[in-house]
Amino acid sequence: MSENDIIYKPLYKIGIWTTNLLEELNIDYWIKVIYDSQKAYPKSIERSNKGGYQSPVNLVDVPIFSPLVKILNQYHFKITKDSLKTLTYLWVNISSFGNYNALHNHGTHNILKGEEDLSGILYLKVPLNSGNLVFTTPFDINSAQSYIPSEGNLLFFNKSLPHSVEPNLSQEDRISIAFNYE
Repeated sequence: MSENDIIYKPLYKIGIWTTNLLEELNIDYWIKVIYDSQKAYPKSIERSNKGGYQSPVNLVDVPIFSPLVKILNQYHFKITKDSLKTLTYLWVNISSFGNYNALHNHGTHNILKGEEDLSGILYLKVPLNSGNLVFTTPFDINSAQSYIPSEGNLLFFNKSLPHSVEPNLSQEDRISIAFNYE
């Protein structure tokens, strides 16, 4: 390679990885755990949520979530082959009628080191019309793509990817668990 060669270096990896854990998880059990966690930590944290409940982000350290953390780590490793990344934050979201999440991301990844940090969502309860996940293209803020979640869906995506969640128009709660790796 000579001094005048042009080298292409992508700044971002865009996309999502998805699978379904319905056969691997007892969804009813985890929904109960979520509602119990809401009772244990009743004050909702205000971040991107507009209404609804978001728990503190430190549920990764709560022992009852250990089996779930193990599963998330296994899937994270399948994607990244990186055992050095750590599940640093884990929180629950309960969105009732009219609740939504405004456009946000989960931080930036270390572009200079070529590292990619992932975030993710595990959907536990997804009633009909409870709101789609909408990813906004970082290169064109007027371009977005909806993802229609279903119960048991596990998604991983670049934590800097802007996204929002449409309002829950169902009379039932939409319940998800969100997390970040660093």
